[in-house]
Amino acid sequence: MSLVFDWFRNVGGDNSILRRNVNWCANYFSAALDVNTCTSSREEFLSRAKRIVNASSIAYNENGWAYLYDHLDSVPIVSEFFLESCGVNEVVVGYELSRAQKRTLTKMGRAYVDIRLFPLRFLTDYHLSASTNDKSIHDRLVTLTPAPEYIQHHVAFRKSRAARKYDKRLDPKIGAVFFGQTQFDSSRIRNGEFIDDLFIRDALEEYKSEHNLTNFYIKAHPHEPLSRELERELTKIGCKVTRTDTYHLLSVDDIRVCSLSSSVGFEAPHFGAKAKTFLPSAEKFRNVEEQTDVGDYIILPSNIYQKDFFDYILKGDGKFKPYYP
Repeated sequence: MSLVFDWFRNVGGDNSILRRNVNWCANYFSAALDVNTCTSSREEFLSRAKRIVNASSIAYNENGWAYLYDHLDSVPIVSEFFLESCGVNEVVVGYELSRAQKRTLTKMGRAYVDIRLFPLRFLTDYHLSASTNDKSIHDRLVTLTPAPEYIQHHVAFRKSRAARKYDKRLDPKIGAVFFGQTQFDSSRIRNGEFIDDLFIRDALEEYKSEHNLTNFYIKAHPHEPLSRELERELTKIGCKVTRTDTYHLLSVDDIRVCSLSSSVGFEAPHFGAKAKTFLPSAEKFRNVEEQTDVGDYIILPSNIYQKDFFDYILKGDGKFKPYYP
């Protein structure tokens, strides 16, 4: 069972983020799956992906990636390469597969399991999640979710820390915070194009007016500052930059939180914050207490690097004891 990736991810021709994910997964899952641990095999797929995209009518840059993310099946030479990379495995296991890749596999009657980070970042571990188009696999994934108390306890820990360290948490005039994201993230792709910063400016201007906000803050993503242009535009409508810890902000009573499609929008209601997402995620993540449907992303335990995990979810073999630290 080999791992498959969105081989076409790049920004300006640089696929270093994809390369990092490929090498990380190859090591992380090496004891559980045949993940092409031979470096030359991984490099071959990465190099061929670039050559094949260049041989098509699609540019090998972030815009080409965005197009293929939703329209892979419209470029046969690229689609064929992706299917070749899936091998002949009964179930395709992927990491951050694109919407078009998942759709292509479903059309061909092939089962997949797609793994990506679950959008609750305040837990003891950064938990991954999985989505599948197979009902039996989905039902087995559901059996591995934790009790709601696992999430609730960690919210309480974060809020208690904020109560000790952030004395503004009780200020009813704090208003709202907009949480920024990286510019070229797949969550910003819609119909093969990236949603640009102008959309953000217009959405925030309307949101600020709708709620008559006197205090409106913007917090950049920890991995990427806001562009100067966006920060300048948001300053014009009265936004101020804050560097306060995310979970201290979410712990403020009656805080309003907004974002384009940041995971913070998923986390905020757990803290009692009012959340607004301007670009709801096309990938459906479900809380542990919610009813789930096939295709939803379900939180995974910390010990999914074990072979027993994949034997259980893919084949229903044996038993697997999930670990939540």
